[in-house]
Amino acid sequence: INSYIYNKENKWILNNNLLWTTYETDINNKNKISLSLAYINHTQDPETQFYKWYKGSLLEKSYSKYMTGIYNTLRSSLTYTRSFLQNTTLISGLEYEYTNSIPPYANDQVLASSDKFEGETANIIKNALTINEQRFAFFSQLKYSIFNNLDLILGGRYDYSIRNKETFN
Repeated sequence: INSYIYNKENKWILNNNLLWTTYETDINNKNKISLSLAYINHTQDPETQFYKWYKGSLLEKSYSKYMTGIYNTLRSSLTYTRSFLQNTTLISGLEYEYTNSIPPYANDQVLASSDKFEGETANIIKNALTINEQRFAFFSQLKYSIFNNLDLILGGRYDYSIRNKETFN
């Protein structure tokens, strides 16, 4: 059983930044286009530490664990909406996403050691764990409003990922 406690001598610093903008324009009363751009950044300070006890030991036999994590994503989407008749809408769009991340980890999970890695060793670990992902998507759905509170929706989505190849839903 692993036990973690937060200790005032240690620190846990996270930076979360989100920049998101959307532009919408009505072409006419039946057609609309929207463009959305987002940048997401989540960074855990490399000096972040948790206090960890040795398995089955008292608090005196604890040691600091170093953890890190980075998540950067750039996301964009273009959506076209067209209204047919009074109760039918077609929504189609394209999406693109680029992600560069390194998951949070404890060093003992990587190399069975509780050391803090710095310099070239830290760079090797970072390069081995960093995930670069690009994803492209196309989606379309047709919505028919039967009643005020009941819609019938038929849709499809195709995603292509550089890492995970393709999927259709």
